[in-house]
Amino acid sequence: MHAQTSPTTPTNEISDAGSSDSQVVHSSLIPVEVAKRLAQAGRRGRLPGFQAATPKEFRIDCDAVPFEYVLLGVIGAGSDTGSIIKLHAKRRLLMPAIFAATLVFTVWPGVWLTDSLMGVYWSAYGTWSEQMPWLTYAWYLPISVLPLPWVWQKLTRKSKAMAAESETKIIATIRSIIEDK
Repeated sequence: MHAQTSPTTPTNEISDAGSSDSQVVHSSLIPVEVAKRLAQAGRRGRLPGFQAATPKEFRIDCDAVPFEYVLLGVIGAGSDTGSIIKLHAKRRLLMPAIFAATLVFTVWPGVWLTDSLMGVYWSAYGTWSEQMPWLTYAWYLPISVLPLPWVWQKLTRKSKAMAAESETKIIATIRSIIEDK
């Protein structure tokens, strides 16, 4: 019996709105043999970043930038003597957190830096800024903050598409590894 893939219902987690649908891979091998073959393939470099969390759970890195994804897998007993591998791609939270922190620590100080530079190099602006302290905030914040939702959406879509492509390749590799030989 060859390994088969079938989609299941997606899980919508609040912490990971960018996660993709779950996939199920069927095999005629017993779960212990599936885990053994996947671990061996991970050591040989066929499954990038393979880590076995438990004998029945593992994770594999997906190729996606700038927001990284990981493919989480659970090996379970299937019908008769076979096994089922449930796979789910999930976005790692480190890069989105770094991205958000970078924005917070660069946009707000940029207002003060821009205000002082404009006042130094353009004396009329310095006079206007003294009379209207909100002047730099009024034009700088809309220019720097308003595009952020579109940038975030574009980066999220790009990463999700790259992760889905990587997930497809990894699933094909998993199917080839767990086929009966």
